Amino acid sequence: MLACSALLLSIANLAHAQRPTVLLQHGFLSDRDTWSLLDSWLEPVFDADFYRYSTGASQSFPAQGAELVRQWSGVPGSTVYVGHSNGGIVGRELVQAGRHWKSLVTIGSPHYGAKLATSLLDGSMDNVIAIDVQALVYPLQTYASYYPTFSTYQWTTIFDTATWAAGLLWDFNLLKLWMGYSNGDVLAQMRPGEPYLDLLNSPGSVAAEASSVLSRYEITSTLGSYNGVWWRALTGSAESTAWMVDSRDFAEGVLLGAFTYYQFFPDLSDPHWAQMQGNAWLWLQAAAMLASLDAQFCILNGSIQSDLTCGPSDGVVPLVSQHLPSANVSVTLTDVSHTEETTSGLTYQRLYAILVAEGIPLRPSSGGPLSVGDIVGPAATTSGATDAFSIAVSGSHPPFTVRWSVDNVVWQNGTNSTFEFTNAGADFFLSVRVEDATGLSITRARSISVTNCGGLLYC
Repeated sequence: MLACSALLLSIANLAHAQRPTVLLQHGFLSDRDTWSLLDSWLEPVFDADFYRYSTGASQSFPAQGAELVRQWSGVPGSTVYVGHSNGGIVGRELVQAGRHWKSLVTIGSPHYGAKLATSLLDGSMDNVIAIDVQALVYPLQTYASYYPTFSTYQWTTIFDTATWAAGLLWDFNLLKLWMGYSNGDVLAQMRPGEPYLDLLNSPGSVAAEASSVLSRYEITSTLGSYNGVWWRALTGSAESTAWMVDSRDFAEGVLLGAFTYYQFFPDLSDPHWAQMQGNAWLWLQAAAMLASLDAQFCILNGSIQSDLTCGPSDGVVPLVSQHLPSANVSVTLTDVSHTEETTSGLTYQRLYAILVAEGIPLRPSSGGPLSVGDIVGPAATTSGATDAFSIAVSGSHPPFTVRWSVDNVVWQNGTNSTFEFTNAGADFFLSVRVEDATGLSITRARSISVTNCGGLLYC
């Protein structure tokens, strides 16, 4: 009897040990909380155990792997490993150390290195920032020195502090010293061409990895526009990027206006005109610096191309460096920044498909089937009017992707269930496509008539 009980207990323990698990590993300068949002979407949908740990992203890849093994006692053979950024490298490191995952998913991982790591460690980042700060501060200081009404104590303090900080960055490379001290181990291994990555990507290592992990997925990301790429890549916010680009363009206009005014429109009544005219090149220099910010970032992260753009941008990790050698499946997320890769609904959709393909069972859906209402908004409008439309979505598995089209041309794509459109005076066909995280989609459409055109304008 005791033998039977022990056998049943061992079988139960084995079944529990083989329960599907998903291990979510964070990236550089991050921790387990980077997965909070995706985890909250995934756990209610899949009947599996989800784990995420903080492993000290400043350590070398082998050290991070050892720390992860110390904290986690799961069974690799029943585990889908998902690693973001340098977390993907940690997953590959553990394969080389003998842990055979059920499948391996890397998201935005620098498999062939990140040039930004080199730029941080060799002082390039410090020097570029120092030059940019000085390019902005010098013209402001010059202007303030000749026009005392502008030169308040607070502004002078700001200028002096900025100049002092730029000098320290240039002379001592403070970012280089800080990064080298606190994150030097992993950054050194992350530089392109380093022996660690060369060995990891060698034919023998890749072959051994492919034989140990039969399902290997890469999820890469790009930004569709290079205007404001550095801000988008580092903040992940389209709204704040739009504000930043507008502000930058405005500042460029002001600086170019100042250059033109003092260079070509002499004002003999101004006692400082000669001095200001002599310094007008400072405004031109500052405007050029603002205009070149994206190109600067592209150089620093290694995405620069022959046309002096990196559009479409590759974010923090250049696209060519994100490719997992001999990946079974490759998926590219368009217009998703590196910092958004663990919070984007598009990432969730791809992970959902991967987990289903890997046989991770679904829980019964608590939201019911996908439900999409009719388009709410006017059926008739007037020429040139701006009208609001909306769609109600519920059930199934969020997040939902909502794509609004006018006459079959996409005008808005994202998660917004509302849409505003200004017509050009002709009837138009409005459609909206709603897709849930599983890939299921429903389309709604309607025709909108435009009246009161007036004159010869056709409705």
